[in-house]
Amino acid sequence: LLDFLEWDRTELLSFGIQVGSWKSIFVQPVCVDFAETLRNNAMARGIDMDIVIMNFVEGVGHVMNGCWVSEGGVKSYYVMIEPQTDAVMSQLHVGDKYQIGENVFTISYINVID
Repeated sequence: LLDFLEWDRTELLSFGIQVGSWKSIFVQPVCVDFAETLRNNAMARGIDMDIVIMNFVEGVGHVMNGCWVSEGGVKSYYVMIEPQTDAVMSQLHVGDKYQIGENVFTISYINVID
């Protein structure tokens, strides 16, 4: 997993959109764009990666990734990946705190999309 994240460049994601035949504009990607891109890249390299949707008590949400990590060929534990920074962390649960920038949120809902 760590070798894949080092190789993958999803965290550098940006979009240029063609407007008419004469102009391109830059669009800032959002968390779901990063999570979907990282998952697609991982799946293309044989890594089974999930998309994880989280809602927060504070009324906002976030999307990241998750996958099982194997030790000795056996699925042992689930980790979560912040696709905008490549940070790998232990599995999050409802009630846990999650920091985005300087803001700290309380997780109220988690849905894993396989």
